[in-house]
Amino acid sequence: MGMPEYHYWKDYGLALFHVGKAHEGAAALQYAIRLEPQLPLLHNNLGCGLAIHGLNVYPPDEAAIFEGLASLERAIALHPLLPLYWRNEIAILSAIGDHASAQQAFQRLVAIEPHAAYEAVPATCTYEFALR
Repeated sequence: MGMPEYHYWKDYGLALFHVGKAHEGAAALQYAIRLEPQLPLLHNNLGCGLAIHGLNVYPPDEAAIFEGLASLERAIALHPLLPLYWRNEIAILSAIGDHASAQQAFQRLVAIEPHAAYEAVPATCTYEFALR
């Protein structure tokens, strides 16, 4: 039995982001999302790709950053108890200087994973590779 079609588009999108083709990577992940809109890891990966791209270009691409944050919010809405998604949101909010929102997200993270209170604030957004 082969992999579901969305899986190939997810991997293709991540590869494109990795080689600096953010627009093509976003399009591939958006296609994967059209195939499986309720799969939070797709929203997480799109969010990370867009936000990381937006933060790493000069001048920063605010539209990409905020689109990335919106996609991370969708991942959280679909799976609110997965700490990875909260960590990613904290990392991006901290990177753009929205410390109040990052602190609110951190409090939510600690509520579901109490030992996170003793860990460093995440420094980057982490892609998710696991199949569910």
